Amino acid sequence: MKISGIYKIINNANGKIYIGQSLDVKDRIRHHRYLLNKGTHTNNYLLNSYNLHGAECFSYEIIYTIEDRTITKEQIIKILNDKEKYYIQKYHSFEIGYNLTSGGENKIFSEASIKKMCESHKGYTPTLIQRQRISNRLKNRIISAEHRRKLSIANKGKKRTNAVKQKMSESRMGSQNNRYGTHHSEESKRMIGVAQIGEKNHNFGKTTPESVKQKCRDSYHGGQCHLAKLDDDKVIVIKLALTKGQTGVSLAKKYGVAGTQISSIKHGKTWRHIK
Repeated sequence: MKISGIYKIINNANGKIYIGQSLDVKDRIRHHRYLLNKGTHTNNYLLNSYNLHGAECFSYEIIYTIEDRTITKEQIIKILNDKEKYYIQKYHSFEIGYNLTSGGENKIFSEASIKKMCESHKGYTPTLIQRQRISNRLKNRIISAEHRRKLSIANKGKKRTNAVKQKMSESRMGSQNNRYGTHHSEESKRMIGVAQIGEKNHNFGKTTPESVKQKCRDSYHGGQCHLAKLDDDKVIVIKLALTKGQTGVSLAKKYGVAGTQISSIKHGKTWRHIK
């Protein structure tokens, strides 16, 4: 159950405090921990102190909660704004703590305001520097199994339009594909290999039915293989020539194949269906 209230982050090494508010305090504290551990927290003052003293020096505490479930969301936010200001003044967390403002900035946007903000962002294209920053932030990101499950549920049943499919197809064609003509570094290959070891592999624990195995065998059977240089008629002639004493070297030269292939035919290692 969500708990609305005020929380504080305490640096036990120097006694400095950060005061915050949220409609879901526990989730907000988890988010703080995540950003601090990842090194991407927007409060640089708090982040630098966290990196300096270490995670073990920081503790988290809920200091005020709203128990009344009959009041509206707007009323809850007004109470939280007032309480946030009160506790920031009480602990002097704006003057000597980690708060960058005096508090009380939480707002509820109207539908009209939300629509206006959406319209203002339409057609916006990030600069190359912004794209690079986003790319660096997402590098080596580890997605948890729970996150993958939520993404799967969110995308379940969604259908791409023909226009989207066409756009995706064109983006993967030739030189437009980001991977076209590129090569993975040794470190990249190693990371890909590690990511697919054991239970991480999408085929882990799966077994291939015998019918599928047989279908694969049949698709590469003799002349049906797209790499085959010989066909059934040629192999019959080769086998007859071998029984008459013709050498494998001369047959290999005649049909433009390796001597080992003639040897494999002779000893029944390949083209076994030709008797």
